[in-house]
Amino acid sequence: MPDIVLTRIDNRLIHGQVATQWCGVVGANLLLVANDAVSTDDFRQGLMNMAAPAYAQTRFFS
Repeated sequence: MPDIVLTRIDNRLIHGQVATQWCGVVGANLLLVANDAVSTDDFRQGLMNMAAPAYAQTRFFS
């Protein structure tokens, strides 16, 4: 079972505050985005991957 230390519901998905503050503070190693539109859009996923910190993986689900 994964050790979930933070759950955040935010319509902005992966953005600067998440990438520069929350990930480092809680030691996140995975960012999970649950969004129907993004889960099938490679372009938007690519943009979010660029915004995510290098030490954290990203996963996209509908």
